[in-house]
Amino acid sequence: MPSSTSILTIVGVCLLLHSAYSCQQYRSILSAFPVDLPASYDPAKPPLDVVIECIVGFVFCLLAKVLETGPYLVVISGTGEKGRSAPLYETRDFDSFNTRVRILAKSK
Repeated sequence: MPSSTSILTIVGVCLLLHSAYSCQQYRSILSAFPVDLPASYDPAKPPLDVVIECIVGFVFCLLAKVLETGPYLVVISGTGEKGRSAPLYETRDFDSFNTRVRILAKSK
């Protein structure tokens, strides 16, 4: 039996696919009619129900993947050392840079 997260993922993907199909069908219907339509029937903008369906499908997929990760685990250092630092580099080239302020100060 599939888990609830996989069912939620499948429903979310189906909603996303259906919203894409509905948007394509909406545009094909509008292009089939050569008459002038009101501004609310703009083929460049999808209908509101398609937008809502797309958002709900995305939220379902996102929620399923977040729930699938499981509980967070506590991270504890096994060695018990408190004072750790990054290794010292021989040169500090990576953090030396010139900004406009330094260049303007030198030119004055």
